[in-house]
Amino acid sequence: MSVLTSRGRRLDVSRDAFLLLMQTLSNPCIVPPRITSTSILGGSVVDLTRSKFIYPNTKIIVTTVLGKFRLVVPRGVNVVVNGATVLGRFKNAPGVSNAIEPGRPTITVVGASVLAGARVVVDSKSPPLRVVDRPPPPQY
Repeated sequence: MSVLTSRGRRLDVSRDAFLLLMQTLSNPCIVPPRITSTSILGGSVVDLTRSKFIYPNTKIIVTTVLGKFRLVVPRGVNVVVNGATVLGRFKNAPGVSNAIEPGRPTITVVGASVLAGARVVVDSKSPPLRVVDRPPPPQY
């Protein structure tokens, strides 16, 4: 499976994980259980507002150096943010709670940043959360 970035580049996405290097992912996709984002002297944006959640837990591993990471989620997603920083920060935006509500997908953001940061934003204008009961069949 592949997704199209906002810059028009196609990223190949395995069913298990995908890697973002200073990219913006904002087109609808199926959220994998693991996402890795690395930003050096730049930034990465992951916009999951139009994506489908088929896994109950997604782990996003963030590494930023002199850059930033921004995660945009729809209403109704549990988000837990834990990160180590040197002159930076990992934070939830207003309206994002670390409280876990059962029955909703949970995104855990972990990682490290140096002179950088990671931020989670809730898009209040996004369509309602879409949860899919089962993963799609494998593509051969």
